[in-house]
Amino acid sequence: MALTREDILDAVRQLQEDDDLLLEAARALLDERVLRKLATRAPDVFDTLRRFILTEELLQLPAEFREFRQQVNERFDRLETDLAGFKQETRERFDRLEARQDRLEASVDSISKWVQGERARRDGLDYQRRVIKRAWRTFGGGEGGYPDENPEVAYQIDQWLAAAGIDGNTIDPRIDPQEADLVWWKGRKIAVVEISIKVSGDDVERARLRADTLRQAGLDAIPFVIGAEWAHPETPENARKLGVEWRIGSEVSDGLREFHAYTP
Repeated sequence: MALTREDILDAVRQLQEDDDLLLEAARALLDERVLRKLATRAPDVFDTLRRFILTEELLQLPAEFREFRQQVNERFDRLETDLAGFKQETRERFDRLEARQDRLEASVDSISKWVQGERARRDGLDYQRRVIKRAWRTFGGGEGGYPDENPEVAYQIDQWLAAAGIDGNTIDPRIDPQEADLVWWKGRKIAVVEISIKVSGDDVERARLRADTLRQAGLDAIPFVIGAEWAHPETPENARKLGVEWRIGSEVSDGLREFHAYTP
């Protein structure tokens, strides 16, 4: 005889009233196959069973873990963002520091070069003053001086140029005898002198050009260079070719000896 719905419901009521019988029925029915069917076809029943077995605290663990993991990931993301920003800021500060250091080094280098140049200029001026002070001894008498500091010498040069019809205002400074370091004369024989601690080819060339200007005025002008040493090995030969006399250290040219011995 087939079981009716009422038969099944009556059996369920009997099971609910008899705990021992209910337990026996559960042991007989709740095998793995039934549990799988409950999970797919009666999820509400399966969920009730699962909650009873695992308890609410255990069931909440996965969700709490996911939340915790999300929080950790968010913190790592913020940390990475902050770290990237810190790296960028540090890089920018380092770049600014490097740029500032480069500017400082450039400034120090510039100041060092200026100091060296200023020291060389002052040494050159001191040397020039000593040479001018001893010009009477060097040239064996006579008169003259540095046109920039001796108005009488500057006036005499202007008189020579004017007498020859040469306009001193139109002369290029490189060939102007007024720009010489020393102009010294005995009568009509005139020494046009460039003075440097290290005599260069440019010193030689300027002495020749400025002496040539006075020669154009009809004077016996002789170019001279005076220094402590030659700047380059080839400079003495250049001086000889250009007819420039010299005193370098304690050595003198034949032309300087002749000028020293000359008496007007």
